[in-house]
Amino acid sequence: MFKKGFSVWACLAVVALTVFLVPASATANQTSDLSSSALAMANQSGQSFVNHMTETNSNLSNWKGAILTNIQPYRDLTSTIDAYMFAISKDNIVVGHVLVGSSLYNYDIFEGGDSAPPTIPTNSNIVISVQKSLGIDVIEKSVGNPISLLYLGIDQLYGLYNINGELIGINLEYGDAVKLSAMKSGLTSPVEYKNNQSEANSALASEALTVSSMYTSNFLIMGYYSEQPNQIWCGPCSAVSIGHYFKYYCATGRSYPNLPSDENMYDVFYYEMSAAPWVLPALYGPGWVYTAQTYGYNNFRAHWYTQVGSSHYFNHIVPDIDMGWPHALCCYPQSAHWRAIKGYDYSSGTNFIICTNSETSDSWDTINWDSLPSSLHDTVCIHDDGS
Repeated sequence: MFKKGFSVWACLAVVALTVFLVPASATANQTSDLSSSALAMANQSGQSFVNHMTETNSNLSNWKGAILTNIQPYRDLTSTIDAYMFAISKDNIVVGHVLVGSSLYNYDIFEGGDSAPPTIPTNSNIVISVQKSLGIDVIEKSVGNPISLLYLGIDQLYGLYNINGELIGINLEYGDAVKLSAMKSGLTSPVEYKNNQSEANSALASEALTVSSMYTSNFLIMGYYSEQPNQIWCGPCSAVSIGHYFKYYCATGRSYPNLPSDENMYDVFYYEMSAAPWVLPALYGPGWVYTAQTYGYNNFRAHWYTQVGSSHYFNHIVPDIDMGWPHALCCYPQSAHWRAIKGYDYSSGTNFIICTNSETSDSWDTINWDSLPSSLHDTVCIHDDGS
């Protein structure tokens, strides 16, 4: 998104999602994925993900013994169920979330992380969002419950409402309002998803993967940037996560102590990347490199990869992480949002990237790489080898 959408909801109450929402137009076939067997399969897949992550990542020790609760189905633009959201709970405390694909995607994991599942806004929040995003005035008491919940791909979890006779989606993570007629899916189709998996597997088997064949899971020491007031833009926030890593935890054996504090680093990145209204992918790398040069480090370089496919995972992300070089990920299915890619994990058979996401205060934002359409995301690798 353009900026921290949660600012729309700041200091306002939200209502947790706890009930199934079934559109009146849904057919028997479209509701078949609400059967007890389908829900059980989704739960089993999600629980396997939680167990796997605790086995491979000691930083998620609070997930050990956790269970899945509060299942909530999500649908695509045709009202077909395409995903299920679960809360990850331990001792009655929510410690994360996992989003599981429907039977169309073999119940594979789409996303997961240590932030809580999204919540639906109160009516007053919806009034603010619709006016802010669309310039439409809405009477608060006219706003009812959401008709349905939509999952249209990464960063596109919506509550769908009938507002003044028009169907409008409210993004549950970022707070912006979008007319249904303007929505576009950022999720691969089931056929494209399978093709992406095949492409990635071919890259894994090819000679292109020469650096890191010894690992199936690896990550750099990096967390989301806990921003100061008004430091809300996702581009500089992700750049600070990368900068903090190079300043304190660089895996290459080099040291960059002269990089500024996180708060000051944000301001420099904001200026160098021309961050308002958002950071263009073409400016992210140069802005990062110029910032490093400002503090006396001339060995940093940035490689911009545009509209990358599934083979990019094994050809670039995996070997770069093993070399100690993080990527920044820009996804723009509806607008644009930046994350820092700090790791990967394909040991379970799914090609995950592990990201930081300041937008949702998530340091373990785990995403199924093959679910991302190649036309809707770029990456920028920041490396310090001078080449």
